[in-house]
Amino acid sequence: MSDRYEMEKRSFSSGPDYPVTITQEAVLLVREVMRQRNMIIEPDWMRILLRLSGPLQVPVLHKALNAVVRRHAALRTHFLPNKGIPPTERIAEVRSFSNTGIFTPGLYVQHLAEESVALLSVTDFTGVPEADRQSLIQERCDSECSRESSCRSRSLIRADLIRLAPEVHLLFIFVDHLVCDDWSVSVIKRDLLTFYAQFLMSDPPSIVPTELSYLDYALWQRDEIARKRFETNVMYWRDQWAEYGDARIANSELPFSVAHPVAQFDGPGTTNAKNDLTEEMSSAAVRCARELGATPHTFFLSAFCILLRHYTGRNKLACMGHFANRSRPEMADVVGWLTHSHLIGIDIPPEITIAELVAQTKRKLLSALAHDQMPPPLLWQVLRCSPRIPDGRVLLDTYRETKSPVSLPDRVIVESLAPPEGNGPRFSNLGVYVSSEGSRIVLRTQTSLSVFSQDAAAIVAKDLMYVIGQLVSRNVQTPVAAVPMPERYGVGTRATAATNSEMSEYIVLGSRLIPLVSSGLVLN
Repeated sequence: MSDRYEMEKRSFSSGPDYPVTITQEAVLLVREVMRQRNMIIEPDWMRILLRLSGPLQVPVLHKALNAVVRRHAALRTHFLPNKGIPPTERIAEVRSFSNTGIFTPGLYVQHLAEESVALLSVTDFTGVPEADRQSLIQERCDSECSRESSCRSRSLIRADLIRLAPEVHLLFIFVDHLVCDDWSVSVIKRDLLTFYAQFLMSDPPSIVPTELSYLDYALWQRDEIARKRFETNVMYWRDQWAEYGDARIANSELPFSVAHPVAQFDGPGTTNAKNDLTEEMSSAAVRCARELGATPHTFFLSAFCILLRHYTGRNKLACMGHFANRSRPEMADVVGWLTHSHLIGIDIPPEITIAELVAQTKRKLLSALAHDQMPPPLLWQVLRCSPRIPDGRVLLDTYRETKSPVSLPDRVIVESLAPPEGNGPRFSNLGVYVSSEGSRIVLRTQTSLSVFSQDAAAIVAKDLMYVIGQLVSRNVQTPVAAVPMPERYGVGTRATAATNSEMSEYIVLGSRLIPLVSSGLVLN
């Protein structure tokens, strides 16, 4: 939150209803529209996986999980239609959203429960042969992730403890994306281990709510909307979309796109690839970024844009970026969906040098960070228009994973693991996720099988590694057009794909393509 705005701590009690954030409301409406059309609703669970080695006390673990729920108000909410909206008005708003992606906030409310119990199931795999365990664990994860999120559920967090041996467990935690983002995942893990240790060492600990909660944020956001305090952000993002809206990359522009993706859009499948940079290349990339006065994220995004330029032949392009929206220190401990996804436009003429591109990317990211409080659904509501297909929804994220084991007082060793690949929240058709794991950098690529070929994720990961290797080995004053590119794909080698007209009757709502009832408005 900007320092010039005040956010006060509200006192919550069981009973009253509170506003939802505009991002939550957009997703709730997506689910409502899809149910009305008898469409499959993609699972939307954030996942945590911990390996627990040692004499784990399961009842204490359950107490710690419930303490996390007690500390964070967002995990004790459930969502209901706003009874104060007349039925005819609600029907009209849902129809408007279905047609255009635009709605007037206030159709849903969230109800806070004073107490809520997190579900913890225990499954014993000690008798399962080692060779069969991985497939069973994958099936278990897929089964849990495939469970439809229910906006009226009183439990938005649940856990599954799998016993592999008397003193070896895997703990899966699933949290509805409506109340959780990647930042929140780290907060939940930290608080869970803290409470577990405190329950072991002393009397039941004092469970102090966070200084601010996600409900405080929702109330603040609605107040700011009512006071039109987002106008500066609206103007900034309006200008960005006006300049770079048509620079978004269509699925059909990428060389591994498949023909007629609309016919396949109902499938939730993705394909994934994971590539580790060598320690030498990882160090070189971090060092190159530092010498250019940039963060590793800025460097990797610049490399990704160079690769996209190679794929599409564009000198001007735009991709999406996630912004944590936690500029105030007191928001650091808040569990909720605060992250916003915004457009990042980059100009890459042939003569621009590596150093100039990184400097430009840095400026664009800093400008976006200064305006990251703006929820995209509010932008569409204010401008009365929304982005339309074609749009490959290309994304690159960078984050740091804590892999170092943590030792608890009862000699339990906790390791954070990457959850098995499978169904989960997916914003992009093409997503690259760069993580720093110790001294190595890891590229994880995820692509949608509904629009791209089976090998697309592996192709992008390998090609991006190639581009990074070229950048760290060259003078930063080298023009990007002179940087060698992968030979397999480039402009003119793309596959036969759907034309823009074939995609013209679809709109992105949340993370899905939804067929339009009517044409709607266009912003590009």
